[in-house]
Amino acid sequence: MAAPPVSMNANSNWNDILPKLNLTGLTQVLAANCTLKTITETKIELALTNLHATLLNQKATARLNEAINTYFQKPMELVIKLTGEDLPTPAKQQKAENETRMAHATLAIQNDSQVKQLLDIFEAKIDECSIKPIKLEKT
Repeated sequence: MAAPPVSMNANSNWNDILPKLNLTGLTQVLAANCTLKTITETKIELALTNLHATLLNQKATARLNEAINTYFQKPMELVIKLTGEDLPTPAKQQKAENETRMAHATLAIQNDSQVKQLLDIFEAKIDECSIKPIKLEKT
């Protein structure tokens, strides 16, 4: 008989687990584009959209499984299933956060009184491609 799932809120767990796996390269990209579907005492099931199916290969899957085993400090069976669903992945969440930060940075520059004054003096325009949001340190 299979062990019951550890958590009903699998997606938030995957967002918490993923950074602790210390993944790099293709394995990181694969994991970030997955969503945690179920987790039991011995098995973890991830979903990956068909759009990202090219990320799924034996080497990346093996590395991800090894990292999961290390994190949980026991052997876990890793299953990655392809789906046509639009998944709420960590990669999508990061992209949305980056877009929000970029929009805020652009607005801050456009609304800055000193920038407006310089634009008026020099009859200049803002090169929006040059705007980069700054990373704030978490306290």
